[in-house]
Amino acid sequence: MEYKVIIGDDKGVSDIIQIVRDLQSQHKLVIDVDFQFSYHPPEYDFNTSNHTPRHTEFRFAEAKHATFFTLKYV
Repeated sequence: MEYKVIIGDDKGVSDIIQIVRDLQSQHKLVIDVDFQFSYHPPEYDFNTSNHTPRHTEFRFAEAKHATFFTLKYV
């Protein structure tokens, strides 16, 4: 099972990179083993006038990591 946490547009690319570094160095989590992440830049659809703000999606292999992440970074 995968546990998804989404960070809204209040965090920029440099903030996300720092979070990923913290997860790796301080918390010893491994990308593609313990978690994955994907950054989504803001999008605007000119055909429908829909705006999607930037956000980053983190997916964790274990609930304990997703819970910890939510408490610390969201």
